[in-house]
Amino acid sequence: MSQHLVKPEEFQFAFTWLGDSIQGKWEPHVALLIPITIKECSDKLYMQFDTGAKHSLLYANKLKAIKHKYPAVSIFNEREAKDKVENFAFTLDTTNICKRDFSKRVEKFQK
Repeated sequence: MSQHLVKPEEFQFAFTWLGDSIQGKWEPHVALLIPITIKECSDKLYMQFDTGAKHSLLYANKLKAIKHKYPAVSIFNEREAKDKVENFAFTLDTTNICKRDFSKRVEKFQK
């Protein structure tokens, strides 16, 4: 059994559903957001949890925005590989998590 699996009763946390309009119809459960904290960052941040994704990824522009607002945050370093972030550590509720590597995606469009 994988060392990364935990029993549901051992790990529970609050999450938020994000709604949006799709083709003019309101859908209340478009994205599942999980609140996280990052060392050296005073704000609560949200990561989208995609149950259908094959891989975990972080958006490069979002990482740059966090780094700009909180220069002490060490989640993003320009010298790192252009396509991934290594040892991304965050806290989910009271559990410390460190993902060895995340793919990093550069967005083509800005909202």
